[in-house]
Amino acid sequence: MKIVTCPKCFKKMKIEEECKLFLCPHCQEKISIEDVAAEPEAPAENEVPAEIEAPVENAYQESTKGKNKKVIIAVAVALVAVVAGAVFFLLPGKSESKEQVEDKKEDRKEVAEGKKKEAKVEVKKEEKKEAKKEKEEILVPYYDEESELYGYCTIEGEIKIEPQFDEAYAFDENGLARVGIKSGWSSDYHYINEKGEIIQPKN
Repeated sequence: MKIVTCPKCFKKMKIEEECKLFLCPHCQEKISIEDVAAEPEAPAENEVPAEIEAPVENAYQESTKGKNKKVIIAVAVALVAVVAGAVFFLLPGKSESKEQVEDKKEDRKEVAEGKKKEAKVEVKKEEKKEAKKEKEEILVPYYDEESELYGYCTIEGEIKIEPQFDEAYAFDENGLARVGIKSGWSSDYHYINEKGEIIQPKN
């Protein structure tokens, strides 16, 4: 059986599948199967017509495609931001102006010059200390009028070797000084160190 619509009264009726010529039960008009269009049978209770299913499926696909595009765009934007940030932090010098770069160079130069001056001052202080120390440590012979003997003192006058020699000479570069001690009518000559110790006797 199939359902058709009468082309005259536009009412629906059921006819056999093989029937080619029939009489409309409503208007009694003779109708050829070629003059009418078959109506689709009612779908099953859980069955959804294909024409209804298609739009739903297409709509879901379109929605998924739209979401995918948005996700891809968001990911691309995030990647660009990360790369730009990395370049900014790794290459900060490029964002500086020429004036800022020159100012930094001048600052570094001034700091370096200041350190050099400080180093020179320190060196001069050390040199002065060493010179003063050397000056204080230089021993020279001096004559003691009370004992009428010679001893040794610093340039500043500090006595280092008590008066005990009849003759005394300056210390040489080896730190030795020639001294004479009277023995009868003659003198015995010796070499002493800066502590006054006899190192080598000499006649």
